[in-house]
This record gives sequence, structure tokens and C-alpha cells, in this order.
Amino acid sequence: MKRNQSSKMIFIVSEAIKCPVTSLLILLSIAVFAFVSRTPSIERFCSFSYHDIVEKCQYDRVLTSTFMSGNLVHLIFNVSSLWSGRVIEKAVGNLFFFKYTIVFIFTSSLLLIIFIRLLKWIMTWRGIISNFDHRLASFEDVPVNGATGVIFAWLAYNSLSS
Repeated sequence: MKRNQSSKMIFIVSEAIKCPVTSLLILLSIAVFAFVSRTPSIERFCSFSYHDIVEKCQYDRVLTSTFMSGNLVHLIFNVSSLWSGRVIEKAVGNLFFFKYTIVFIFTSSLLLIIFIRLLKWIMTWRGIISNFDHRLASFEDVPVNGATGVIFAWLAYNSLSS
């Protein structure tokens, strides 16, 4: 039984070494989750928020929010998805995977900003919120966390390349 457990651990460590970018993303996600769990007030300063990024020019939130998770289930989903996606890193190479992970972080954030802006424009144009500006303000301040955009970008890449 102990031999089986030690061989599993050796496998995990060897896989982590073969996929340094995936391992780094997982470690950062776990570390940020642990830190935010101990100091919940910091979450508000690191989450992705349309209002804070666009209006207050706090662009660092694009990167910090990627490594945050809303709760333990979200963290487990992100970590398991990243770990499963390590086969992509092996296939495309570490440097390619790193460069495009950075591209996907910023692209997914940009698409979210465009979507929120478009939704805001449509709602204002259609008169849906003309008398309800408080709804729009709260809509812009909804915090968004996690690496889901990056994970789905890699899944799309993998689907299109196979």
C-alpha cells in the first residue's frame, strides 16, 4: 500500500516538473486562495471589477483576479482543470504555453470588459435602466475571479488543433 502511494507521489512530482507553467498556475491559485481565506478583506482589492479596471484604471486586477477563487469548490474546479490541461503544455511546449496563457489572461479579461460595456450600452439604449442607475452601478461592481477564461481558451485551442 505504501509503495503504491509513493509511486503516485513520484508520478505527480514528475508531472509537475514536466509542466512548470501549469504547476506555477496551480501553486499561485492555491497560495492566493489560502491568503485570501485568511484575510477576506483583501479579496475586494484583487477581484476583477469592470468599474475598478475601466473607471479607476486598476489594471493589475486583470492579473490578480486570475489566481483568485470564489470558494473551495471553485478552487478545486480550477486546479483540477489546470492539472488535466497539462497535456496541452506537454504538447505545445512550456514557452508557447506560457506566452499564450498570458495572452489568454488578457484576452479573456478584455472580452469580459467589452461584454459588460456592450450590455451596459444595450440596457441604457433600450431604456431598461434609465431610471434605475443604482442597478447599473451594482452590475459594474460585481467581482469576477478565477482562471476559467484561460481554462476555456486552452480547451478551445485544444479542440481546434486536434
